[in-house]
Amino acid sequence: MKCSLISTLPLLCGALVGLFGCSVDARNFESGPGGAGGSGGEGGGGGAGGSGMSCSAPEDCPAGENETAACIEGQCSVTCNQGLLDCDPDVPGCETSALAKTSCGACGTACATECVPTVDGGEPFCNDPIDISAGYNHTCVIRRDGSLWCWGRNEVGELGILTPGSVPVPLFVPLPGKAKKVAAGGAIYVGMVALAHTCVILEDTTVYCWGSGNYGQLGLGGSVSSFEPAQVTSLVNAVDLSAGGGHTCAVKSDGDLFCWGLDENGQVGDGMAQDATTPKLIMGNAKSVDAGQNHTCAIMQTGSLRCWGKNFDGQLGTGDSTDRLAPAEVGIPLKLNVDEVATGDRHTCARKGNEAYCFGNDYNGACAANKWGPVPDPTLVAVPAVTHIAVGRERSGAVSSAAGLVKMWGVAPLGDGGGGVTGTPVDVSIDGVAKIAGGYQHTCVLKTNGEVWCWGEDNDEQLGNGPGKVTEPTPVPVFWGDP
Repeated sequence: MKCSLISTLPLLCGALVGLFGCSVDARNFESGPGGAGGSGGEGGGGGAGGSGMSCSAPEDCPAGENETAACIEGQCSVTCNQGLLDCDPDVPGCETSALAKTSCGACGTACATECVPTVDGGEPFCNDPIDISAGYNHTCVIRRDGSLWCWGRNEVGELGILTPGSVPVPLFVPLPGKAKKVAAGGAIYVGMVALAHTCVILEDTTVYCWGSGNYGQLGLGGSVSSFEPAQVTSLVNAVDLSAGGGHTCAVKSDGDLFCWGLDENGQVGDGMAQDATTPKLIMGNAKSVDAGQNHTCAIMQTGSLRCWGKNFDGQLGTGDSTDRLAPAEVGIPLKLNVDEVATGDRHTCARKGNEAYCFGNDYNGACAANKWGPVPDPTLVAVPAVTHIAVGRERSGAVSSAAGLVKMWGVAPLGDGGGGVTGTPVDVSIDGVAKIAGGYQHTCVLKTNGEVWCWGEDNDEQLGNGPGKVTEPTPVPVFWGDP
């Protein structure tokens, strides 16, 4: 048993050890409500086991290891030394660092990546990922402090670092400011080389891009490529951004939509079908945009959906297969109240409330329409309570229900461990998911606790789980090390 006597009897407890087996732990003497010892995790980890005891001088107040005791107005006050917490009630004193991944600033506050102190000396915080984007064969996340981390393929500088090759774990990407949104692009093949790029919006609303610029997709003027982030100087006040196969689009705070890059199929949307090496104004009153391989879709401020570019498989949702060089309105049921759109290689999915609709190439089940051919009209997907959607090359995914469950359909690997193709959504063995991101042949999710998990092909180490280049049929955690 532990002693729980009034604070004036600490010596008596020592005398009772032999009679009753009670342990001597000064932090467990009580003096009314609030004087009990225990885990500092309750109430912020103060280590105040001796607090509340009566005293006349500081030496009357017991303090454990890494604790500071004081006598204030006749009552003992015991606190943990700076940077420490009392998280284990069975260990006297303050034994846990306030920067531990398992106890960041408070006992029980766990981090997925690292716990960092604030610059102004405030409470530490979990510097975990808050945004994610999957590109051709690379993946990027933004962490809470605004830092950008990427991994996977870097053959043409799509990771924003100078050394070509592949990176098996998250690598810090230097930027001139804090990142607010990241867009990892697809790829356009020139011969046997896949040309990919990446762009970000910084906290100051400027846009930076890097990687392949063969078609002007970096927006720098001319066919300029860059292994390092370079500013799109003609664009400011950006609030949304998306990188496609060889083109890029951004929405400004006033609703103006700009696109640039490869325009072979009209994916830039200016009606010219000519590559644009700097941003071109496409239309106003846009809310968000998503750029696919050869087509683009934007949600308008009215809630309607407009798409343009290549339409061979009906990926524009206009009921036909005619390419559009300028934005065209998608028909019912996506004429109003569209919340999210995701464009892939040859198909598109959109979320309206808690429902998902897909259209375009369904040859391999990516639209879940069981048509096994073109689907030119939006078709409801049999997934309930959808909260987020994403598409890859020939697969689609959705976060379903408040529990953050994931459903996938199309070409494996879908994350369920199976192979082949399916037009019926299957369950992925993961929950607690907030966001899902679709790459060319891989998929990643960001969980509500800050963890990132990926599955699919790993030929360029785009899964981020370390060296190996092994295809993973089920989710594996991205490796952050143990900072």
